[in-house]
Order: sequence, then structure tokens, then C-alpha cells
Amino acid sequence: MKQLLIFVLMWFSSTMLFAQDIDQDIEDDPDLLENTNSSTFVLGEGLNLNMNQGDYSFKLSGFLQPSYHYEQLQPDTTGSNYLYVGAARINLEGHALKEKVSFFIEADFVNSFSLYEAWGAYHFNDKMTLYVGQKRTFTNDREYTVNESRLSMVTRSALSNAFTTNGREFGLFFTSTFDIGNMVLKPQIAITSGDGMNSFGNNSIDNDKGGMKYGGRLDFLPLGEFTGTDGCKRVADLEREKSPKVAIGGTFSYNMGASNQTGDGHGDFELYNGSGDEEYANYVKFYVDVLAKYQGFSFLAEFVNSSAQSKDDLYTSNQAVIRFTGEEVSSKYVLGMAYNAQLGYVFENGWGLDARYTGLIPEYEDYENSILKKEDWYTFGISKYLKEDALKIQASGSFVDGKDTMNPYTNETITNDRIEARLVAQIIF
Repeated sequence: MKQLLIFVLMWFSSTMLFAQDIDQDIEDDPDLLENTNSSTFVLGEGLNLNMNQGDYSFKLSGFLQPSYHYEQLQPDTTGSNYLYVGAARINLEGHALKEKVSFFIEADFVNSFSLYEAWGAYHFNDKMTLYVGQKRTFTNDREYTVNESRLSMVTRSALSNAFTTNGREFGLFFTSTFDIGNMVLKPQIAITSGDGMNSFGNNSIDNDKGGMKYGGRLDFLPLGEFTGTDGCKRVADLEREKSPKVAIGGTFSYNMGASNQTGDGHGDFELYNGSGDEEYANYVKFYVDVLAKYQGFSFLAEFVNSSAQSKDDLYTSNQAVIRFTGEEVSSKYVLGMAYNAQLGYVFENGWGLDARYTGLIPEYEDYENSILKKEDWYTFGISKYLKEDALKIQASGSFVDGKDTMNPYTNETITNDRIEARLVAQIIF
């Protein structure tokens, strides 16, 4: 990690010197502008280098998120305080206009998996693109298709966090856009390893688990495209849409043998069939979502349902002694459904207010070992956009109404309610 950081700093320094040389040459001889590279830096848009009259371009950017988190179980427990760096990322991307290709690399210096994304893309035209590599998939809820730096609240909803582990996968991703009069249709298809990011583990002999994962998303925009390239890629209406805009989406994924509780990781547990061979359940997720914006107002609604299926009986050991029941499968996979609704408004002076409700409903509500717990989340957030997402401060507070349980030894009711507060400052460079 230290060597990578040194390399990035050296590359950045040499790039800055290179850009300064270019600017000085152009200042001395403006006629060189048409025959040389140009460089620009804007907060939130990174350092951009354009070469060969725009045929080739490179961009270096990233963002930082110093964060604070307070949590207290109800009613009388002592609260816990956490100070941490939520994200510290470096991005490098490039485009070759004539060759119709592009690439993107994102590294995080906080997460144990430092490589978040690494993909190359071929652009058939401005409407169709094929991606190969590790990237954020569109087969999750709409909020999880939004980059972490462009969230309208401090964190994603409980729906997003419960049914998705990281949102990045390795495979093939095809996106397309079709205009139907003033309406827009966006079909997208993904075929991935089904094992999340860094799917080959720590080395090349750490094999994938299970089979492939197949998924797709279909978005329908009946009132046309949102304003700007980021209009549909974030929830808050920072563009202040002059006319109503709506995106209605549906997505599914089918993971043929998942060894992660949400189907986007691998190797978290082992299951076996009756012959003692390693085998996993097929994990299925289905989402429906709606995003609407108009003159600073934004509304997001989402629904998800997940299930696990297997043609064979499954066991926790290769001796095949104790067979998994439906309830016990919920201790390995997130099974159930959830819904989320969020309403927000961004004032012209850059202040933003958001309110969100999320309900989690496990398939086996009375099974105490179920991963998904019955909870109702009530969250309120406030944001100050100093320069849109490039420089902002956000705070949120949540009350979590958890299902009460019974202490089997004392027969006392145990409340699982809690309150949370979060604060984050962000800069995109």
C-alpha cells in the first residue's frame, strides 16, 4: 500500500510538472495551442489532460470523506462514538476518441480491498457501450448505482446496505439507450462471476465459488433525459430540473451458486450436497424503483425481494448429516423484502433537506438467526452544497425501530431500538 501511494504521488507530481510546461509553452507561443496538449483543473472534475486535439484524454481525480458516527441502543445504554475516514480514493480514467475505447481505475486507501474498479470499455456509438472488468453493477437498487461521492444523504438506505455488500462485480456489462420520440428506454445486461469484486481472492489459485451471475436492468424515462450527465446518477436535484423528470426502473439478478449473503462476494461460508460435494443455493434478487425530480424536489421509491433456491438438499458439512431447512438458509443468505421512500429538496442557496423511511421484512421473521432483521428506519438529513458534490457537508439522524425479543432466561423483553447520528465532510478533487 505504501509503495502504491508513493507511485501515485510521483505520477501526480510529474503530471503537474508536465502540465505546467505545456501551459508555459502555450503562454510563450499561443500558436502552439492547436498542436499541443491542454490541461485543466476544476474542483470536482479533477486534472484533465487533452492530447492530439482531443483525440486522447486522461483524467486524475479522487475524493476524501472524513466522517463521524454516533450510535446508542435504547433506552438506557451508553452511546458509542466513531471517528474515521469513510473514503479516500484515487481515480484514473482515459479516452481514445478515434479507437472508441476508454478505461477507468479506482483505488481506495481505506477498504481492505484497495482496488474498487478496473475496467475497459468499447463504445460502439454514443448509445451502446460494452464494459469488461470490475465495476459497479446496475443490477442492484437505484441508490446503489449512485457513486458514494454523490449521495444525497450521509449513507445509503438500510435497504441498500442490507441487500448489497459492495455493488462491484467482475464481468461483462452492456448498456444501451433508445430514444422513442421524447421518451427514453435504457436496457442493460450484465454477466459476472457472481463472486463480487476481487473475485479471484488473494491469489490466482483462490478459485471462484459457484457459477455465473446473470442480471439486467430496464429504465424507462417517459419525460425524457434528466439534465446533465449526472442527473439520473444521483438523487438530489442539484440541476433544479425546469420540467418534471421521471425514471422508472426494474432490475433482476440470478446468481448460480452464491457463497455470500447478498450474492456479490464469495467464500463467506461453505455448503454441501448429499454427496459431500461443495454446492450453493441459487440466489435471486428483484428490484423496482422510481426516481422523480422537479425544481429542486426529488423523490425516490424502491422495493426489493430476494430468495434462495436449490434443486438439491444442502448441508453445512460434507458428511451430509443435518439438512438445511428453509429457516436455516436465512442464516446464510439475506432472504425477504424491503421498501424505501425518500423525499428531498435543495434550496437555491445550496442547503438541502431529506427525509427517508425504510422498512425491512425478513422471510422468516421469527427465526432468531436470520441475517435480515425486521426493522423500520426513520432518517432525516441536512446538507450544505458549497460546490455541489465537489465540496459539501452532510449530517443525518436515524431512529431504528427494531423487533423486540425475549430473554429466554429472565423472560424479560429486550428492545432492539437504537438511534444513530452521522456527519461527513467531502471534497472531490
